[in-house]
Amino acid sequence: MDDSIPQRRVSRRQTPDQTIGRVSNSLVGRIPLAKLEMLCQRLSLGLKSGVGILQLLETESRQGSPRHREVMIHAIAKIRGGETLAKAFGDEGNYFPPLLIQMISAGETSGGLDRILAHMAQYYQDLRVARRQFLGQIAWPMIQLAMAIGVVCIVIALRGFLAKGPAEEQYDSLGLGLAGASGVAIFLSWILLAATLVGGVIIAVWKNVFNCHQFLIPLVLPIPILGSVFSNTAMARMSMTLSMLLNSGVDAIRSVREAFLSTGNYFYIRGMQTALENVQQGQSLAHSLNQAKVFPQEFIDGIEVGELSGNETESLEFLATEYSRRAKSSLIQLSVMLSTAIWIAIAILIVFFIIRMIMQYVNMLNSLMQ
Repeated sequence: MDDSIPQRRVSRRQTPDQTIGRVSNSLVGRIPLAKLEMLCQRLSLGLKSGVGILQLLETESRQGSPRHREVMIHAIAKIRGGETLAKAFGDEGNYFPPLLIQMISAGETSGGLDRILAHMAQYYQDLRVARRQFLGQIAWPMIQLAMAIGVVCIVIALRGFLAKGPAEEQYDSLGLGLAGASGVAIFLSWILLAATLVGGVIIAVWKNVFNCHQFLIPLVLPIPILGSVFSNTAMARMSMTLSMLLNSGVDAIRSVREAFLSTGNYFYIRGMQTALENVQQGQSLAHSLNQAKVFPQEFIDGIEVGELSGNETESLEFLATEYSRRAKSSLIQLSVMLSTAIWIAIAILIVFFIIRMIMQYVNMLNSLMQ
């Protein structure tokens, strides 16, 4: 799932050098997930212990890759110039995920930046563990896929090297009409094209191309495991942000706006304006969020109970913890489901070619008997 979010417009006019710098930064890779987790953890522990953010960033500027040190030096200069940490990190192209920048902004607003960074460190740890488990789950199926493709290539190559006579008269065990080195090249081109199309679709959905989240997320949410990943992750982020902002005395309108943006999901963000209008009219938080028509009922019920009991922030903290637990479990289940789906797809591919070869052999025997 993409964690990109709508960025606020910056009214300050940029010089050509600044524009070129931002473009060049956007072409450089993002900070690795493991290093991002450790960065959030170090900053959180430092801030919690009373160490200043500038001192922490100066320590960061003396370690890591050259790109990381450069980013920290830029951030130090901008913070000394009066910028916030969120603005300083946001100006570094795509080095930091937009979600982290948004959450840092919420933490600076609420005065609980150390807690936000600790939450994000845990979030990136869970994401890294889920990614490692997923890669471990699909490793063997991908090896089987590569072996199956290799066997098909060998059969195609042998047909060209061993068979004699015109191609149309040669025995085609696979039924693909391919033979020799050129046949192998054509077959691999088909595989590459299919992989490119699948990868392109995944990236397009991830990056919300053509605003596809608006109509795809409602279709995905009812799916038991996949929908739970989107829903639980978004609800955990929103609960945490709302809890911290409201607990720090930030006004309800700004708290709700920041909470919607923290979900990083355009399906939920689309209900932000409706919720804000209800808050401005003096409606309760539960009622305002319910009017957005994008949240699960149990989330609304949890907030309503907190408002009625006078423990609104505590209720939101409980919801954040619960949804974080669910999101972690959903990610693990998703990795198992996807690896199983890949294995089934490979099994179908192998069975398909086996059946094709058997049918070709049966047809050849029938022709000889006739």
